[in-house]
Amino acid sequence: MSPLVDPSVELLVVPSEESGPQKLSCSGSGFNPQIQWFFETQQRSSSTNDISVAADGRVTVTSQLHVPQAEWKTGKVFTCEVSDRPLSPNVRKDISFCSVHSASPPSIHVETPSFKTVMMATSVVTATCSVQSDFDAKVTWLMDGRAAQSNTVTQDRNMTIIISTLRVSSSQWKGLNNVTCRAEHKCFSTTEKTVDVAGPAVTAPTVEIRRSLPDLLKGNSVVLVCDVTQLSSSDLYITFQANNADISEKLYVDLPESPGPYSVSRTFSVPSNHWKKGTSFTCTVNQGFSRNFKSQSTGNIFVDPSVELLVVPSEESGPQKLSCSGSGINAQIQWFSETQQRSSSTKDISVGSDGRVTVTSQLHVPQAEWKTGKVFTCEVSERSSSPKVRKDISFCSVHSASPPSIHVETPSFKTVMMATSEVTATCSVQSDFDAKVTWLMDGRAAQSNTVTQDRNMTIIISTLRVSSSQWKQLNRVTCRAEHKCFSTTEKTVDVAGPAVTAPTVEIRRSLPDLLKGNSVVLVCDVTQLSSSDLYITFQANNADISEKLYVDLPESPGPHSVSRTFSVPSNHWKKGTSFTCTVNQGFSRNFKSQSTGNIFVDPSVELLVVPSEESGPQKLSCSGSGINAQIQWFSETQQRSSSTKDISVGADGRVTVTSQLHVPQAEWKTGKVFTCEVSERSSSPKVRKDISFCSVHSASPPSIHVETPSFKTVMMATSEVTATCSVQSDFDAKVTWLMDGRAAQSNTVTQDRNMTIIISTLRVSSSQWKQLKRVTCRAEHKCFSTTEKTVDVAGPAVTAPSVEIRRSLPDLLKGNSVVLVCDVTQLSSSDLYITFQANNADISEKLYVDLPESPGPYSVSRTFSVPSNHWKKGTNFTCTVNQGFSTNFKSQSTGNIFGERSSSFFP
Repeated sequence: MSPLVDPSVELLVVPSEESGPQKLSCSGSGFNPQIQWFFETQQRSSSTNDISVAADGRVTVTSQLHVPQAEWKTGKVFTCEVSDRPLSPNVRKDISFCSVHSASPPSIHVETPSFKTVMMATSVVTATCSVQSDFDAKVTWLMDGRAAQSNTVTQDRNMTIIISTLRVSSSQWKGLNNVTCRAEHKCFSTTEKTVDVAGPAVTAPTVEIRRSLPDLLKGNSVVLVCDVTQLSSSDLYITFQANNADISEKLYVDLPESPGPYSVSRTFSVPSNHWKKGTSFTCTVNQGFSRNFKSQSTGNIFVDPSVELLVVPSEESGPQKLSCSGSGINAQIQWFSETQQRSSSTKDISVGSDGRVTVTSQLHVPQAEWKTGKVFTCEVSERSSSPKVRKDISFCSVHSASPPSIHVETPSFKTVMMATSEVTATCSVQSDFDAKVTWLMDGRAAQSNTVTQDRNMTIIISTLRVSSSQWKQLNRVTCRAEHKCFSTTEKTVDVAGPAVTAPTVEIRRSLPDLLKGNSVVLVCDVTQLSSSDLYITFQANNADISEKLYVDLPESPGPHSVSRTFSVPSNHWKKGTSFTCTVNQGFSRNFKSQSTGNIFVDPSVELLVVPSEESGPQKLSCSGSGINAQIQWFSETQQRSSSTKDISVGADGRVTVTSQLHVPQAEWKTGKVFTCEVSERSSSPKVRKDISFCSVHSASPPSIHVETPSFKTVMMATSEVTATCSVQSDFDAKVTWLMDGRAAQSNTVTQDRNMTIIISTLRVSSSQWKQLKRVTCRAEHKCFSTTEKTVDVAGPAVTAPSVEIRRSLPDLLKGNSVVLVCDVTQLSSSDLYITFQANNADISEKLYVDLPESPGPYSVSRTFSVPSNHWKKGTNFTCTVNQGFSTNFKSQSTGNIFGERSSSFFP
């Protein structure tokens, strides 16, 4: 390297003794370097100098400056400046206590008094702050953010550690939330450490109290355990209470600072002065300075002891196990057999949630000793002040509430009825005792040679054998069991059965069998049966034709219903044969159905027309009755298939078959004959009936109604008049007209059909009608004889009426001067009209009169006001009755009423 380069500088702190000055070393390198020291603006003299020349010709000068420690630690800045030849720049470097230690801020550690220390302190508690730093830091305390009083703080420095102590009264400390230790120095930013002394908010733990089983087993009678789970990391203590009053000291717990939850347990031996009835216990967790959580109460554990004594199910071959459970604060069990103490075979102890101890002990007793009925006693005791309790047990006491179960099976009704010699009854006695089993027959002991006995485990089987004839005479049998551990027990069975009420017995044909082709199958339906055995038989003309059909009814309460079927053999298919069925109930009662009647008779047939829609086919219905009626349809000589078929069975056993044939309307109305034929077995005759459109309607000839034009209509007509014929008929009848017996021209007749009514109209000129005597409407159809209706249009011969003319007095009184009245009497029932004449010339219109059709004679009057142009001398007046088309009758003349006054006509 060329020696003519710019100078360089290096400034270091030399490790120094704490008691001596701090040494600073500056190295300058260049052509001819010179070193100067400065303390801020003042030059300082070096303590040592050293110079060396390198192989490249460069000179290195090393200078040390010794600075007193007190001055060094103030943090003042010291500068080393290196200069070289005149044209080279000076170089310099600074150093200070702060620059050397700037990367190491102080470490602060605060120790606060423990929860237990604070709780037990009576005056002050102390917190300590350790500040590790190379600086003479200023240490201060804050309490809940406010500066602590100076008289509560002391400070000591040891090497690089500053110790500061804060002293506070325990009562004041309990009210704090946090304390802060703060370190200050100009070489670093203010540093502090805050400690939460109140602790974080805590969640409620689970607190449970129980008895300590391990302590109990060691003989420590009443040791309680407080189990606390779900604890957060905070200091706490536990206390125990009797009836809510503390009876223990504070049992402190220090939890680690790591995250929870935690679980802890503390034990407490209850002093004997609290062993009293009515005393219950709790434990309380006091967490922090203000929170507490209490367990549930144990309940009153100091009560008198209790005992429970049971029989444990045991193998028949092994000993009988007895189990005794004693409950109390510290129960002890002893066994006795009458007056002798016995040693238990097993023992078990447990503690309940209420703190009471349950001791369970078993005693094993040989079966032979157990079944003697000896009494065994379990005695439970505890502390001397408590009463002893005891219970007894024995083979008899265990089974006294369970008398033996006796089940008797007697031979069935069917078995007895079919037996030819002996029948057997069986008694099953279920009992733990070797009972003596005996039989009674109608209250008397059965002979020993008829009884056998067998024992299987806890069941004793006894069998009674009796002749079937003797059994039928019995009313009841009794099975009796005897043993000293229970009262004599027995089971009586009524073998004759209870008194029975008459059931309802009905006989009928079986329709399902009939449909399957089984012709004559009878069903016997029996209802209102009591619970007794029975059999059913069928009879033909009161003689049995079936075997005995047995029925076993259940033992549950009745009434019951049963049915039995029987196929009648063909040799009984005879006329005059009727059938019954009989219920034989018990050994002596029987009940018979009513008879079917004589069901084997010749078949019968009924053929009807079913009302049908006009637009649809005509339905014909045929019903055939017999033992097994069959239907066939014919149309003249051809067989036809039925459209529908139905079958039913009557109460008399006869079958009714109903069949429908649907015939198109067009075919039906031709009058074709349709036949229904009913047959059954080959020996029976066939029966048949015919029907046709004509036969159905033959009893209903058409109804004809003729309406002719009225007399007035004919008289007033100027051209044609019309007559109408209404023919009401189910047939399409041909309708024609006759005029005075001769056929009317076709062009004068029209016809219309509306439902069952045919309307025919006859049109005739009015002049021709006046000449007619009668018209006839005729209806013709092959289903009935020609029918007609004739109407006399000329009317009957009439007799001369009485005709008189007069003045109208009422009109005269009203001032109507010339009002004439024509009075006509003795009129026959015919149409007519009246006219008035002046000097025989008509002066009025035709005044028509319609008389009713009922028999006469009749009377009528008509008035006429004479027009003033006829009020002339020499004028006389008449009135004329024109009856029918050609007959008239005139009144006498009034005379010349407008001449000299007549006292008879004018006032």
